Amino acid sequence: MTHNCDIQIENERLRKEIHQVTTLKENFKLEVEELTHRISILEARVFTIDRFESDKDVTFYTGFPNRIVFESVFEFLDPGNKGENISYWHSDDSATVNNQRCDEDAPKQGRPRQLNPKEEFF
Repeated sequence: MTHNCDIQIENERLRKEIHQVTTLKENFKLEVEELTHRISILEARVFTIDRFESDKDVTFYTGFPNRIVFESVFEFLDPGNKGENISYWHSDDSATVNNQRCDEDAPKQGRPRQLNPKEEFF
C-alpha cells in the first residue's frame, strides 16, 4: 500500500512541476512576443538608407539624384563586406611604418564599428 501511496505522491508532485514549467513557458512566450514587437518598432525608427523609398528623400539626405546612383557610387568605392577597405581619417598615422602598410590581417585598433559600411556611407 505504501508503494501505491508513494507513486501517487510522486505523480502529484510531477503534475505540479509540469504546471509550473508550462506557466513559465507561457510567460516566456509572452515576453518573447513583447520583445519582438519592441524590436520591430525600434528597427522602424532606425535612420538608414533602406528607410527611404522616394528619389526626393534620397536626394535630400544624400545629395545623390536617386537610390541607383547612391548604390552605384557605394559599389564603386568598394568598402568591403565589413569595411576592411576603408581608411578612416588619421587612422593611418600608427598603421604605417616607413610608408608601408602593416599586416593587413591585424585587427584594427579602437572600438568595433556599430554601423555597416553602407550605413556609414549614408
